[in-house]
Amino acid sequence: MPVTLRPDDWARLEPLLDAALDLPPAERGAYLDGLDLPPEERARLDALLAADADDAPVLDHPDRLGALVEAADLGGGGAMPGARVGAYRIVRGIGRGGMGTVHLAERADGAFDKQVALKLVRPGVAEGLLARFRAERQILARLDHPGIARLLDGGRADDGRPFLVMEHVAGEPITAYCDTRRLSVEDRLALFGQVCDAVAYAHRQLVVHRDLKPSNILVTDGGRVKLLDFGIAKLLDDGAERSLVRTATEQRLLTPAYAAPEQVRGEPPTTATDVYALGVLLYELLTGRRPYRLPSRARHAVERAILEAEPTRPSTAVTEPTDDAPTATLAEARGAEPGRLRRRLAGDLDAVVLTALRKEPDRRYGSADAFGRDVRRHLDELPVEARADSAAYRAGRFVRRHRAGVAAAALMAVLSLVYVVTLRAERDRARTSAETADAVTEFVVGLFAAPDPSSGAGRDLTVLAALDGADERIEADLGSQPAVQARLYDVLGRLHVGLGGYEAAARFQDRAADLLRALHGQRHPDLASALLWTGRRLHLEGRYAEADSVYRLVEAALPARAPDGLRPRLLADQGINALRAGDPSAADSLLRLAVTRQEARAATDSLHLAYALNELAVAVHDAGDLDEAEALNRRALGIRLRHLPPMSADVGRSYNDLGLVLRTKGDHDEALVVHERAVAVALAVYGRESENTAAAYNGLAMAHRGAMRYARADSAFAASEAIVRATVGPEHPVFGFLRTNRGTAARLRGDAAEAERQLREATALLAATIGPGNPRTALARLLWGDALADLGRLGDALAAYDTARDALAEAFGPDHWEAAQATARRARVLARMGDAAAALAEARRALDAASDDAARDDARLALATAHLADDDRAGARAEARRVLARLDADGETRSERRAATLVLLARAAPDVATARRRAREALMIWDGRVAPTAPRVREAAAIAG
Repeated sequence: MPVTLRPDDWARLEPLLDAALDLPPAERGAYLDGLDLPPEERARLDALLAADADDAPVLDHPDRLGALVEAADLGGGGAMPGARVGAYRIVRGIGRGGMGTVHLAERADGAFDKQVALKLVRPGVAEGLLARFRAERQILARLDHPGIARLLDGGRADDGRPFLVMEHVAGEPITAYCDTRRLSVEDRLALFGQVCDAVAYAHRQLVVHRDLKPSNILVTDGGRVKLLDFGIAKLLDDGAERSLVRTATEQRLLTPAYAAPEQVRGEPPTTATDVYALGVLLYELLTGRRPYRLPSRARHAVERAILEAEPTRPSTAVTEPTDDAPTATLAEARGAEPGRLRRRLAGDLDAVVLTALRKEPDRRYGSADAFGRDVRRHLDELPVEARADSAAYRAGRFVRRHRAGVAAAALMAVLSLVYVVTLRAERDRARTSAETADAVTEFVVGLFAAPDPSSGAGRDLTVLAALDGADERIEADLGSQPAVQARLYDVLGRLHVGLGGYEAAARFQDRAADLLRALHGQRHPDLASALLWTGRRLHLEGRYAEADSVYRLVEAALPARAPDGLRPRLLADQGINALRAGDPSAADSLLRLAVTRQEARAATDSLHLAYALNELAVAVHDAGDLDEAEALNRRALGIRLRHLPPMSADVGRSYNDLGLVLRTKGDHDEALVVHERAVAVALAVYGRESENTAAAYNGLAMAHRGAMRYARADSAFAASEAIVRATVGPEHPVFGFLRTNRGTAARLRGDAAEAERQLREATALLAATIGPGNPRTALARLLWGDALADLGRLGDALAAYDTARDALAEAFGPDHWEAAQATARRARVLARMGDAAAALAEARRALDAASDDAARDDARLALATAHLADDDRAGARAEARRVLARLDADGETRSERRAATLVLLARAAPDVATARRRAREALMIWDGRVAPTAPRVREAAAIAG
C-alpha cells in the first residue's frame, strides 16, 4: 500500500532517503534510529526503503527514485491511456523519473502517424526540478543529430504542467544489445564510435551530458545508437549557464558508477567529464565489468574507488574470477574464450580505455571526438594515440615522492652533461663561425616570415601594422644588400597571398622578381620559386590564363637540378590551375606526375607531397572517384598534422577539402565535424576578414545544408558572403560560387523565387568571369534549372539543362557522371511535360553513366518519375525501393534524397493507406526545415490528406 506524501514532505525526506540508500541494507536501520524522526516520517522512510529491490539498487539506477516516489504516492502525475496532452494522445506509459512520467503518444489530430515519447512533469514538483526541466528543453533545442533523440515539440498541458515531445526510440541499452547478440569486440567498438560521434556533436553545441550510462544509450534494431535523457546536462557557455538551474540535488542525481572524479569532488563538469563516462562505458562493453573492484556497492565506497583506486586493466579483468558472471560467460558474449579475449584487449585497447579513465581531466583524451578517432584507428589497424604512462611520467611521480634522494643524483648527472656539452661546443665552434652570416640573414627573414599563415601564428593586427611599413624599412635599411632584399620581398609577397591581400602581394612579388633577375639572370631556382608564388596568386584571383603563362616562366627558370622538390610543386600548381581552367584530363596527368615525382624523391612524408596529394584529391573528386579522393585527402591531412601546428593554414585547407568529399559521399555528420575544425583554423590563422575564412564558412554552410539544417546553413552563407563582398568584391568568381551555394540552399528550404534570382545571378557572373563553358559555370546553370523547374518554367529549365550538359560533356565526356546529372534532370522535366518515352530513355542513359551511389540514386529516382509518367507504378516502386534500401543500408534516415524517395513511393503506392503513410514519413523529415509552400512539401501534404 503506498504511503501518501505531499510534495513538501518529499522535499524534506528525499535527502534522508538518499543518505540511507548509500549505506548497506544492514546499516540503514541504525542510521534512521539516530535521526530521531517523528514516527510518521520514520514510517514513510521505511516504506520507501522497502520499495527498493535489493537486486537493482538505486546506486546503479538513480532513476528508480521515480519508482520510489510512485510507491509513496505523490499525487499521481501520469496521464491515462487515451488522455490528451496538448496536440497528443497518450497511448501508454513507458517510464517515470523523479521529475515526472514518460508516455508513448501520438498526434491526436492524425497529422502524422509516427509515435513519440512525451515527458510530462509531475504535479506539484519542486521549483528546482521545474527549472531543471526547462533547462533540459533549452538544451535539447540545440541538438539536431541522428545519434541523439530529437526534441520535436513542447508546451503546457491543460492543467499548466510543461511537457516535452521527443523522438521515440525503440531500442535496447547498448550493453544489453551487444550481449544478447553476442557482438564481437570489433562490432562493439564500431557501435561505441557512434556514441562518441553523438557526444562530440553535443560538446560542439557546448552541452555536457553528465550522465552517460547504458540505460541512456539505446541501440535500435537497425544498429543505430541514440542518446537519451539530457535531464541533468549542462551548457558550457556563460550566457546560457546563467539561465540554467544549479541545484543541491545535482550530485545525488548522478549515477556514481559512471561519475568522473571531478564530479565526485563537486567540481564543475567539462567535456572531459563525459570522456571519463565514455571510458567506463567502453570498459563495460569490452569486459562486462566495471573498472573498480569494490568492497561494497554503497555510494561512499564507489566514490572512494573513483578518487583513489586505479582501474583494473581490461585485459586483466576478463580473466579475473569474481562473484559476478563467470569469465567464460563474459567472453562467450563477445564471441571468444577468456584467453583469446585477454589477448584481444591487451595493448592498444588497454591503453585506450585507461587513457579515458585517468583521474586528471587534462590527461584524458582531449575530446569525445579524439576518443572515437583513436578507436577507429585501432579498428583500422593504425597506431593509436593513447599510450600507457610513459617512463618520464612515472619518473616524475617518483621524483615527487623522493625529492631528497633524487637531488644528489641529479647534481652528478648535470655535471657530467656539462662536461660532454663543453667538449662538443669546442668541436663545433669553427663550423658555427662559417655559418654565422647565413644564420643572421635567416633570422631577419624569419622575423618577417613568422606570421606566415602556414606557421599557425595567425593574422595579428600588430603584424599587419608592421607589414604596412615593411617595404620602406627594407629600402632604407637593406639598400646595399639586394639578395636579402629579394628574399624579404619574396617572403612578404607569400605572406600577403596567404592573407588574401593580392594587391600588396603583387607589389612585393614584382620587386622580388626584378631583383632576382638582376642578381642571377633568367635561370635560377630562387627566381623559379618566387614566380611559382606569383602563379599561385594569379590562380587564387581566378586569372587562370595569366597563371598558366607565369608557370611557363617558372619552367624556363628552373635549372636542370632544381632543389627541394620545386619541379613537383610546379606540376601540382599547373595541375590544379588546369582543373579550374576547365581541362580535367591535363589536371589529372599533371597532378599524378607531381605525386609520383615526390614519392620518387623518397619524400613519402613531406609537406610538398601533402600539397600534391591534396590537389590531386580535388581533381579526383571532380572526376567522381570519391573513395580515392577521400583516401588522398586523409593521407595529406595526416602528413600535415605530423609536421604542422593544428592551427595552420594548410591543415585548414585539408579539413576543407576532406569535408567536401565527405559531403559528396553523404557523410554529413563527419563533414560537419571537419568543417567546424576548418572554420576554427581559419579564424585563428586569418581572422574574420579573409577570403580563406569565407571559404571555410562556405564549407560549413554546405555541410549544414547537406544535413538539412537550412537556417544554420543560411547564417554561415551570410557570414561568408559578407567577407567575400568586403575582400574581393561581388564581381569575383568566388562570389559567384558562393551565390550558387546560397541559392541552392534557398531552393531546398522552399524559397524558389529567391533561389531562381540568386542562381540566375551566379550563372551570369561565372559566365562573364570564368567563361560560359567552364564546368563550374555549367553546374551553376544546372542548379538554376532546378529553381526554374520549381517555378513551373519547364521549358526554360530544359534549356538550362541542355546548355549545361553540352558544357559538361565537352569538358568531361558525354558519359561522365557530371554530364549524367544534367541527363537525369532532363528526364524529370520531360516526365512532367508528359513525354514519358523520352524521359525513360534519358533516365536509363543517366543510370548507365552513374559512377557512385549518389549519381545512381538520382538516376533511379529520375527513372521512377519516368515510369510514373508512363503509368507504370510497379516499375516506379521498384526503382524507388532500390534507392530506399541503399539509404537504409547506409543509415541515411533523414535527408532530402530519402524524403524525395518516400514521395515517389507515395505516388506509386498500390493503395491509399500506403500512399498516406509514405507521404507522412516525408513530411516528418521536412517538418520545421522546409517551407510548407515548397512544391515538394505541398505535393506530399496533398497525398497525406
